[in-house]
Order: sequence, then structure tokens, then C-alpha cells
Amino acid sequence: MKVAFFVIPTLLFCVLGCEVETEGEGQLRVAPGESDSDSDEGMDDAGESETGEEPEPTALRIVLGGDGSQFVGNTLNAFAGGNYDGMLVSIYIDPVSSHYEWRRFHGGAKNDDIRDLDIDANGRICGSGWTTSVNLPVTVNAPQSAFGGGTRDLFVGCWSAEGSLQYSTYLGGKLAELTDTALTLSADGTPLVTGSTLSVNLATTATALQGAAPAGANGLVFDYGPTGVINWGSYLGGAGTDSVGLHSDLGPNDEVWMIGTSDSADFPVTDGSLLEGGLDSVVARISANGATLELATLLGGSAGDYGKAIVALPDGTAITCGNTYSEDFPVSLGAVQTMHGSQQQEPNYDVVLSHLDSDGSVLAATYLGGEGFDVCSFIDVDGEGNVYVAGWTDDVLDFPLTTDQSVFGAFDPNSQVGFLAKLDPELEVLEYAVRTRSARGMDVLDDGRVVLLAPENPGLAVTSNAIVGETGNALVVLEADGLTPEYAGYVMGEGMGVKVLRARALP
Repeated sequence: MKVAFFVIPTLLFCVLGCEVETEGEGQLRVAPGESDSDSDEGMDDAGESETGEEPEPTALRIVLGGDGSQFVGNTLNAFAGGNYDGMLVSIYIDPVSSHYEWRRFHGGAKNDDIRDLDIDANGRICGSGWTTSVNLPVTVNAPQSAFGGGTRDLFVGCWSAEGSLQYSTYLGGKLAELTDTALTLSADGTPLVTGSTLSVNLATTATALQGAAPAGANGLVFDYGPTGVINWGSYLGGAGTDSVGLHSDLGPNDEVWMIGTSDSADFPVTDGSLLEGGLDSVVARISANGATLELATLLGGSAGDYGKAIVALPDGTAITCGNTYSEDFPVSLGAVQTMHGSQQQEPNYDVVLSHLDSDGSVLAATYLGGEGFDVCSFIDVDGEGNVYVAGWTDDVLDFPLTTDQSVFGAFDPNSQVGFLAKLDPELEVLEYAVRTRSARGMDVLDDGRVVLLAPENPGLAVTSNAIVGETGNALVVLEADGLTPEYAGYVMGEGMGVKVLRARALP
């Protein structure tokens, strides 16, 4: 991760299948789903800002993204067909008042969903997602202009800061691509896309690390130029089931860190691969030109381990987040929690956090959880290297919370409840762990403020500067204590699968 916040006051936020990104220390931008339009490129011209003024340094501009399914039958139904398209909405958040700026849709006759987004220094938004539409709006510069086949393709799109579609392309083969996909932009605006596929005929390049697909499901990683040209593309996997591209990030030299899960006995691990069981988290790092597998390690214990999210740090190391059944995961001695929280004969999931060195060795690792089913959804770091994790638990009374207070108000202890936790860089101190709703997105600013996207909650302490008259996802900006809301309100949309990208830093 490049670690200096953008200076433009903006926030990126997604409602369904998208991610949030900040463009400035203290400013956020959120980017949502897809856009539809009557034009050849699938979008009409973007509207101007309603304010016509530069935002104040403390203002936030949020771009919402989702699959738009909540709008079917309503006045916002601007879809190309009878199913749902993706949605892109820009919101201006001010300390006094907030408002919507513009809205776009993107999709074909069937279902379309953006799952991850990033934004560059100029506010340009790129996203990756999945589609079942054979008529998704693609641009003339698309490297793949037709649906590849099977039940689902991935797609990649980029929009200007004002919401105009710059390019859109399919990414898929004859069989299905899986729904989880991640996208990260390099400093020069190059989108790097990861995911998983069953297809054996993807358009990999001659210099690909793994040009031919092994049997079963495999990871995929494609690097696109700023105009949509494929710089390089590769598979990554073995003979089993490898969902390696669930999440990814770029290191200080644009090396690609990937995380996922593998049960392949022949997964191409590098020397020194860590402890492994039957089903493990897998962490891989590929060189910036796609030609070299610099690191590939299985990370887990004797039971099932599932990699979920990863953040690359400026020193060449990485923090990972996953879920584990293993009671012998290689945690460190001084960890926040050295034992699996579920001491049943057949334990439930615990969250597990790991700090990996550049050679793949574990610098620190800890469990986080109780007797219930505890799941990691998002991970991020602040400017001092503190680690933040958001997820959910089905046994909040046993989860290691540090307070009963919450901006989300009352909760049902018998239902699934979200959590937000902050740990020190060494994973030895639990700074706080607070109750939330199940996170649909998270972004962390350099100063420790946290942006959360979560389901609607009747007890939310709505702030006076919130957009009024909305129901749907709750958007909350928390101060560094994890409890005090700088902004709390609702935004249009109710979709699942939303992600929020952390603030992207410049070199």
C-alpha cells in the first residue's frame, strides 16, 4: 500500500459489491456499482456538482456503488433490462449539510454487480465486478468485447471523477468466473484485477507466470493499462480448488499481493512455505511485470483456514485477515489472543490476523474471537500502522468487546452482530473492539478515523449533517475512539457484498 493520503477532499463508498476510498486526509470518496445509459458507452454525460464550489478541507465526497436491485419498480429503475444493473452515485458530505451530486447506472439485460473499486490521484474510478449480461456496455477500446460464456463473466470498468465511462470490458472464458474479485490501481492509474475462474481459455499473455490453467478453479490476475490494454494476465493455482484472488493489494514497487484459499497439493508454493493443513489460506506475491512468483505460502493449521483480505505495507510486508477452525494456527507468544476462542470439541470459526514478512515468515499473528462463529470481512491500517478489522459474530456476548457502547444503538444478542476492532502494529494490544452492524465496507484514514458501511439499524445515532429522507445502508464516519460519530446517516441501497477501499497513498 502506498501510504500518503490524497489531498483532494473526497470519500469513495459502495452500496452493493463495491469499495470505498479516500482522497485526502480527512476526506473520503465512495464508488458504487455500475452505470447504464442510452449512449454507446453505457452512460450519459455526467452532471456537474450541485455546489459548483471546491469543498472545504473537512468535507467528504462519497461515490456510492451497488447492484441497484433495491430500485426495481421505483423511479430510480434506469436499467437496461428487467434485472439489476450497477449503480454509481456521488455524494457530497459537509460538516453542516450533505447532498447527492450525480447518479449513473451501468449494465446489460441481466444482472451486473461491481465488487471492488479504487481511485487515482485525479479522482478517476476503476472497478471490477461480475455480470451475467451478454450485452454489457463495452467501449471500443475493450480488449474483450463479447461475453466469454458460461454463467458469469467478470468485467472491468473505469470512470472519470465526474462519472463518465472511459472504458468497459469483459474478462471471462467459456466457463464461469467466481463472483469475488478485487481491483487496485497503481500510482500511474493501471488497474490490477484478481479473481477466480473455472475457465481454461482466458486471454493470458505470452509472458504470463502461468499461461495455461491447471484443473479445477484457479486464481486469475490481469494488469490493464490506463486505456484498457492488457499489459499481462496469468492464472495462479494447482490441480485442486484455488480461490486465490479473493482480495489483493499493491506493494511499494507495485508488486501484487494476493490472498485466498487453496486445497491443491501441488499449489506452486515457494521455498519456506508455512504450516499447512488440508484447506489453507494462501498468500502470494507476483512481481510488477507479472513474470515472477516472488512468494507463495500456505498459511494455516491442521483444520480449515480461509484467507479473506490483505493490505500491503510500505516496508514490503503485509497484514492478512482470515477465518480459521484450526486450534494450532501459528500465533505469536505475545499475541492479543493466543488460544482459539471456541473451545468446543468441534470449534467454530475464529478471526485470525497475521503480519507476514517479505519472505513470508510470520512476524506476528493472533486469534480474535469467542465461542461463537466469528468472521473477518475487511482489514486496513492507519498512518501509524495500527490494524483495523471489521466483521461479524453470532455470539457477541462472548466476543472480546472493550465496551458496550455503540453508535448503532441497541442490538439483539441472539442475532448476528458486527464488530470493529483496532490492534497495535505488533498485534499484542487490543486498543478497542466495539459492536457495529455487519460491515459491508470499511475505510481507515491516516489519523485513525474509520468509515463504515453497514445495514440499516433503527438505533443509529443519526448526525445533524446527514442526508435526510433515506433508508438503506448506514454510512458512518467514526472518530479515532471508534465510538464518536463525525457523520452517521443512511444512503440509498440495501445490497450485500459492498466493500470499502482504504485511502490510497501516493509515492
